[in-house]
Amino acid sequence: MIRDIIVDTGHGRMARRIFSLIVMLGVTTTAWADIPSRDCREGKTPEEVIAACTTDLKQPTTDFNRGAALNDRAKAYDALGMSDKAKADYDRAVVLAPVFTTWFNRGQFLIDAGSFDAAADDLSKAIALYDGQRPHEHGNVTEAQYLEAHFQHGEALRRGGHYAEAVADYSLVIAAQPRNDVAFTQRAFAYSHLEQLDNDIADLTRVIALTGADAFTLYNRGLAYARKGDDAHALADFSDAIERAPSLATAYVARGSVLEQMGKRDKALADYHKAAQIDPRLESAAMALARLDAK
Repeated sequence: MIRDIIVDTGHGRMARRIFSLIVMLGVTTTAWADIPSRDCREGKTPEEVIAACTTDLKQPTTDFNRGAALNDRAKAYDALGMSDKAKADYDRAVVLAPVFTTWFNRGQFLIDAGSFDAAADDLSKAIALYDGQRPHEHGNVTEAQYLEAHFQHGEALRRGGHYAEAVADYSLVIAAQPRNDVAFTQRAFAYSHLEQLDNDIADLTRVIALTGADAFTLYNRGLAYARKGDDAHALADFSDAIERAPSLATAYVARGSVLEQMGKRDKALADYHKAAQIDPRLESAAMALARLDAK
């Protein structure tokens, strides 16, 4: 039961917003700065970018410049929630300008679309382009952007169920950025699915050391302790999580489960009732109450 209520606070756009170093439009062999018109993407609203890029695409230019304009228009379409048009533009962009930026951007788009294997493939292409060049050939792509490509590759792999491979990407990022709490958090989730609970706990403990003890990190570490059978540490983490976030209903269920296993039925029942009061639709609370009522 405990495993089913893990709170993964890093999924999708959330992880990217926290981790992102704002990947600017750079490529590996030719810089976007070489494109004659820059009105397509700079200092505009998404609607203005779409209009400017559409105008640019009607002008005689190279395939590479068309790919750059399509990439920029795709990002604008995506910002407006126009996913079909964004996908169509990204698909053309990677054909006309198959460089780090286009592969990276389509990869991120595909993560948000839930196409995790396809996203991992795109991000692998971006990484390979960077790896295949000497440092002076990296153009506008920075090491930080390269590391974010590895992070997002890890996200695509983890969310696609390839946990061991995701750990490798997160570990590469952590080796270069040892204070990257988001990479530690996401690697902990991967370790959790691999049943490597000591590693899971170690990474979440590192996050707490880096950023302080927030409720969700304590809650998730408590889950790992509970799955190990370490009731004392699990109980302490769930209680600390509840102190910091009294409305976190799943933490009451998790603490109630530990209390129930310890034979403290009345305290467990109180936690289950509290969880149901906070969130009447929480199935785990309803199931726990029904189970105890049946005894």
